[in-house]
Amino acid sequence: MDARDRGLVVVTKDADFSQRVLVQGPPPSVIHVRVGNMRLRELRALLAVSWQKAVQLSETHCLVQVFKDRIEAVR
Repeated sequence: MDARDRGLVVVTKDADFSQRVLVQGPPPSVIHVRVGNMRLRELRALLAVSWQKAVQLSETHCLVQVFKDRIEAVR
């Protein structure tokens, strides 16, 4: 059983998942954290600010991309 079968959302820094969902479509939905290398403390601070919005968007979009300065979503 995988994320698709369980209705889960994949959270990743790996671009392969984003490309897959764009080509094959959901499920699963993907939250792609696109911030490059950063300290764990900085990553936690970024996600503390943007996580709720990213999760909310993942409910209606197949791909949510979290950047340092913005969040983008693709249906």
